[in-house]
Amino acid sequence: YLTLEAFTLTSEDWEMEVSLQGVSCAALFNDNPNLTDGIYNLDPDGNGPIESFEAYCDMTRQGGGWTLVANHADGQAIAIRNTVTLAERGVLTANKWTAIRNNMTVGMMFIDENDKLSLINKNKLVSGNCHSINQTNNLLTSSGHLWHSENSGCAGKGLDYSLIVLRSSSNYGAALYQHHIKFDIWPYSGDYSYGQQTDLLYFVK
Repeated sequence: YLTLEAFTLTSEDWEMEVSLQGVSCAALFNDNPNLTDGIYNLDPDGNGPIESFEAYCDMTRQGGGWTLVANHADGQAIAIRNTVTLAERGVLTANKWTAIRNNMTVGMMFIDENDKLSLINKNKLVSGNCHSINQTNNLLTSSGHLWHSENSGCAGKGLDYSLIVLRSSSNYGAALYQHHIKFDIWPYSGDYSYGQQTDLLYFVK
């Protein structure tokens, strides 16, 4: 499982990395594929109203360039943070989340405490017929569903729905479900992750 200790940086490394700035982790990685996992300075809306901010970037998995937007676990209250890291639970503020989401080109990646990796592409996320990722303007959404797609109706019952869940204080607070909409990478046995994980890192690229 990813831990902050696995990516210990010297003060010089830290200063060098956070001084780099790009629209996204993916853009930074494209400009310099030798960058390592760590904290970088992002400015997703350029000269827009959102000031540049620090974000954790995974530069090694699935082609590199993934931005961490949430670190959550079952049964945990959700804390809002200016920077989400591997070491502390939390989700990005709504404006930072939406700025990162609006620059998404690939999709979302999820890593659990057992180092199992799931991935779903942008086309599936934006075409969610019950709740598209583009409708999630705050990671504290009242339903806890960041994305929800279903064959018929939107009840989240039966065997025809798929969900990305980020819910506060629940036995299933951090979980993935898949039935008719299949994740592009799915490491779990069966159609639910929640029986096999409690912690989940949520990345966007």
